[in-house]
Amino acid sequence: MASTMLQVPQKFDIGRVFGNTFQVIRRNAGLWLALAALFSAVPTLIFQLLVLVPLGAAGPIDPNTLADHPEIVALNSGLGAIGGIISFVLSLLLQSALIRATIEDLNGKQPSMRDCLGTAVSVLLPVLGLAILVGLGVGLAACSTAREPAVPRTDTARAMPLGIPNVRFFADGKQIDVDRGGADRVYTGSWGTRLVPAGAHVLRAVATDIAGREAAAARKVRVCR
Repeated sequence: MASTMLQVPQKFDIGRVFGNTFQVIRRNAGLWLALAALFSAVPTLIFQLLVLVPLGAAGPIDPNTLADHPEIVALNSGLGAIGGIISFVLSLLLQSALIRATIEDLNGKQPSMRDCLGTAVSVLLPVLGLAILVGLGVGLAACSTAREPAVPRTDTARAMPLGIPNVRFFADGKQIDVDRGGADRVYTGSWGTRLVPAGAHVLRAVATDIAGREAAAARKVRVCR
């Protein structure tokens, strides 16, 4: 006879998460410090010794005369770009190594420097590709948001409360439709153009709030035959 046991999943506890995190750090403090020094402190020190110190030894440069020294501007820009790329790659390696160390510790094993470094290097390209895709997605979303056309609003519209009983629609000054209430605060109107002469026309929407205040927006359209 076989028997089964239903295990009730534990509820998410943010306190337990922080507690486990600090326990992992405490048990592997030496390893975490070594990884941080390898991927952050040491590269920063090397960069300062090889680049920043020689630049500083050349003496101060007046910012107002930078236009007369394009080679210095190009050098600083190039060094900044190279330093940024190296720092980004090292941060990915550090994160991967720390995640590997945390997983090993939570599985009851003793994480080692060699294992963490090997895992970090082996997953560098997938993690780098994922970071690039995320960056591209965020950039495209920001560009699409920036290019979204703004809807003209008046001072009255900015002060209007949420309650808008109706929105009236006009074509060339003549009311063609009215939406009372709207659906999910979206107000629509229809305009039959069968008998409308071809050419340019002006469509106008007038919103009225519960206090009787009005706000309007207009668009020019063209009817073609």
